[in-house]
Amino acid sequence: MDFSKVNKKDLIIDLVKFACFNIVANILMNVRYQEPLFSEKFVYSLVFLLTGFAVYHIVVSPLLLPRI
Repeated sequence: MDFSKVNKKDLIIDLVKFACFNIVANILMNVRYQEPLFSEKFVYSLVFLLTGFAVYHIVVSPLLLPRI
């Protein structure tokens, strides 16, 4: 795997953007519906979502973009 083809700037921007979105949504759900703040389910969901974005940027994007 050639990590030099990974657009690290876009990867970091996506990870920060979606982590921020999910954290704010979790806080607001806690305020509105009294759901647990940063529950185990939320943490796993966030980790899986961010892993999906990382896999896209590291594996899929370098293979896909040269073919488009």
